[in-house]
Amino acid sequence: MTTSSGATGRDASTRLTVAMLWLLIGVFVLYPLCRLLAMTFWGENGFTFENLKPFVSSWYDQQAAVNSILLGFSVGLAGTILGFIFAFAVTRLQMPSWAKFIISAITILPLISPPFTSSIALTLLLGPNGMILTLLGIEDFNFYGFWGTFISETLTFFPVAFMTLSTILSRIDPNLEDAAYSLGASSLTVFRTVTMPLAVPGIANAFLLVFSCSLGWALVSRPSHASLSADHWHV
Repeated sequence: MTTSSGATGRDASTRLTVAMLWLLIGVFVLYPLCRLLAMTFWGENGFTFENLKPFVSSWYDQQAAVNSILLGFSVGLAGTILGFIFAFAVTRLQMPSWAKFIISAITILPLISPPFTSSIALTLLLGPNGMILTLLGIEDFNFYGFWGTFISETLTFFPVAFMTLSTILSRIDPNLEDAAYSLGASSLTVFRTVTMPLAVPGIANAFLLVFSCSLGWALVSRPSHASLSADHWHV
């Protein structure tokens, strides 16, 4: 009887938890999405595409959308690659625990630090008369165009990919890699045939997260910065 009542209590708590999760998803995800679609495709006379005409007919808005998507794709790709390198180093390379902790802490630091600190640092390094540009003798680098935005967003959002991929890589069964080594496979072969295929879902997830972060930051937080009009660069 005690076991049965305990199981019943757990089932009730599980159902309540699932119901609360669906309620939160409905309130904070589904309802805003439905409202957005209604505002976009619904007018005084019912279903309409009239609300999209200003965007379709505006070359500037179209160029801004294309530029923002291209920027998000570039940041997603570069951030995922950079995050994978750091995640692989922390989870697969032989190094002391304190070294892994320091690398992880430094990697996550751009994500939790105030945005203005990284902006000031990058401006001092890569902006007009920046220290790195002066050291390398580069005079025609436009930090306020595509490349400056690409560098700043990549350094800001690649920790998202790092956290995702470090979890995925740490959960890959090392016995699979040991079995490949025992069969005579080289490190490169093991990485190509065992580690990478098992990490592909995590890599895809990391790319989507970084892409959405870049696009969301571009279109919501700093629209004038992220629209990247054709005055700065062309697709």
